[in-house]
Amino acid sequence: MKTGLRFALAALVVVGSACSSSSKPSDGPSSSAPQDSAVADTSVVNSEPATTTTAAPVVTTPLTAEQVAFIEVAKVPGALDLAYRSGDKTLFVVSREGQISAIRNGVLDPKPVLDLTSTISAGGERGLLGLTFSTDGQNAYVDYTNTDGNTVIAEYAVGTDGVFEPTSQRQLLTINQPYPNHNGGALRIGPDGFLYIG
Repeated sequence: MKTGLRFALAALVVVGSACSSSSKPSDGPSSSAPQDSAVADTSVVNSEPATTTTAAPVVTTPLTAEQVAFIEVAKVPGALDLAYRSGDKTLFVVSREGQISAIRNGVLDPKPVLDLTSTISAGGERGLLGLTFSTDGQNAYVDYTNTDGNTVIAEYAVGTDGVFEPTSQRQLLTINQPYPNHNGGALRIGPDGFLYIG
């Protein structure tokens, strides 16, 4: 133990002496290794106080009721999601109760473009929960809770008129749900072209 302590003290003395230097140049030859003279102290001490500038405060005008107007376009019971289709100005509205409706030119079509009310289990956090379209708009993807309480992700072909073709349904994924809540439902096509399920 004493040998280790002596070694540590000796190392500190060597390090300490290596870090100290004399302010006078040596007159004679030195037994130490030559030092690199290219290294210089680049630190600058500034005794002047730092100058600061203060920007003028930004004045914002609060919004008033006259500046924001809401226009009721449609009443869709249980509306839960909205989606657009590439090349189509129609707004598609997903109703938790199982229907997808279309709003064209600001008018709600009386007949839904897809009706899954007999296929789904609605209520609480269940029902028709999400919709997205393929990048070319020819297919739609829906997320719904089936009558067994499980999540189904299905694909439908969509006609040029924006109406879904019910007989074209292709189930892509079924997820067993042990509980009636926290079923998610968000669907999006990512920039990579893949379907993402939330």
